[in-house]
Amino acid sequence: MEATEATISKSRKFFSFKKTRNTRLHPVKGGTSLVGLPFDILNEILGYIPRNCILNLCLLSRNMFSQLVPVLYASIDLKSSSACRTALKRLVSEPDLCSHIRKFTVRPNHPSRWGSEKSVDESWVVDCLEQLASSGHLENLNTFIWDGLESPKDSLWLVLRLNCPLLRYVGTSVGLTTQRLLPESHLFDFRDLVGFSLVTQKFVRWINLYTGQPVPDRLWEMLLVHSPNLVELTIDGTCLVSQLWNIRKIFTGRWRFLRSLSLGNVSSRSLDTDTPEGTAFLAAHPRLENLTFFGSLSGYSNGVSSLPLMPLPRLETFTGKINQLKEISSTQLPALRTIRLCDFFSPAAQFAPILQNFHSVTSLAVSSTSSFPLDYFSDAIHLTPHLRSFILTLPRKRKLTDQPQSMGKFALRIASKYPSLEEFTIRDVADWDHEDQLNENYRLSALAGGPQLPLRGSFPTCDTKYREYPSHFSPLNEVLLVVNDVPLPPKSSLRTGVYGLRRYNDDRAAAVIDMTAVENKDIKVRGFMSPPSKIYLADVFDYMEYILNHRAPGHGHRPSDLHRPRYRAHD
Repeated sequence: MEATEATISKSRKFFSFKKTRNTRLHPVKGGTSLVGLPFDILNEILGYIPRNCILNLCLLSRNMFSQLVPVLYASIDLKSSSACRTALKRLVSEPDLCSHIRKFTVRPNHPSRWGSEKSVDESWVVDCLEQLASSGHLENLNTFIWDGLESPKDSLWLVLRLNCPLLRYVGTSVGLTTQRLLPESHLFDFRDLVGFSLVTQKFVRWINLYTGQPVPDRLWEMLLVHSPNLVELTIDGTCLVSQLWNIRKIFTGRWRFLRSLSLGNVSSRSLDTDTPEGTAFLAAHPRLENLTFFGSLSGYSNGVSSLPLMPLPRLETFTGKINQLKEISSTQLPALRTIRLCDFFSPAAQFAPILQNFHSVTSLAVSSTSSFPLDYFSDAIHLTPHLRSFILTLPRKRKLTDQPQSMGKFALRIASKYPSLEEFTIRDVADWDHEDQLNENYRLSALAGGPQLPLRGSFPTCDTKYREYPSHFSPLNEVLLVVNDVPLPPKSSLRTGVYGLRRYNDDRAAAVIDMTAVENKDIKVRGFMSPPSKIYLADVFDYMEYILNHRAPGHGHRPSDLHRPRYRAHD
């Protein structure tokens, strides 16, 4: 009886303590500097702030929340099945929030990571969207993009066109079942578009392709005749080495305001006879700022990525193949600052002439389906003195002897040799198809097991050979924490300069930092989740910060007081 009374007394104390906590948000007296600003000005200011920071601002006060809700909901991108389920249920229950939406991207059945989620009924997603649009709650929508496994029901385009008077940018994906475009589709009834996107879905392997099928004439009528002010255009029907649609007619288009163009293969025939039309098409669009050629695997000459470039004075970003940059000088592309090359590179590939020609480039990304000596880059990067971001992606070797050089040593060489780099990334991933590279569908399970080196001076330790460090590192503003699936040797010790973090028996992580950086700077910690252990990223952040703040520099042993993660991630 006494034990029971003691328990009740403790419970009462606990609940009385909870009642004393006031978690309500009270209005800020006197207002804030943001309250009262016109929406256009406020939206312009907040455009320079990360969206997660905008969310934190909304949580400061009720006044701030009510002021920033239009900005918070102005652009919505539902990137996974779970996001679609959660967000659409809330929007249907609180439809007034939809009046703030300007740009709406829906990606049903996209996994947040490979194999992590259950599928969502795309018909249910369409029904929710039609309900919101037909009730007039999406009247301010100007951009809508569907990126599902299959095309949406055709009625969706009719409902959006009739109830969204500001809608001027539409996009859709075409799946394996609906790979034929319906000539009578309501999608082709839009007028005065400023943006259009038509792509194939990327998460399921394509079989039984109807390659080279013609695109309905009503699509060309919508784009070529009724949308003279087109600004962005994406058409990609590339599937492996085949081309789903014949889009050669696009070369007859002339859009004076076109700034962004992304094309897959034009047709299933050789481009020899298409080259004059293609070059004339590029020359007729001098306002292009972003140019992407998806193309097909190297070795096939019928890809649009074989099309030579023309002088484009405003082009800032180019994605394509290295051969397209060999025949053009930097004076013809004076504004080019970002280059992204996706190709099969032979061991004799020469990058130095390209980098020397475009020496003003600030961002370089190379994604290769083949392996080549890493010295090609370490010896050529000095030719681009303005380079600030460098990304290299290579396929993982099946045998350790196949790797010509340790990626860890290569990363250390880059960090010590080029201190002006603000960011560099080296990805060692499992083999994939070329289309997966171009669409950045990296398998996260492979990424977690391979070296990830986005910041100079930081690298993962997976084996004893990685414990040999140079004596000097450039000061870091940020420490990268990499959680590997490859365990460290059981009795290995992490030497001076390494702070270790142990997670379960199969996960290890380490970051090499400059000792002076710990004393003189606030070190930010980044991390990647490890799929086997399902560690919450926030937990990794917290514990790595604890290590950096509470372990004195010079300790070579792994901290003895490491505890297991406090949280588990749930699918």
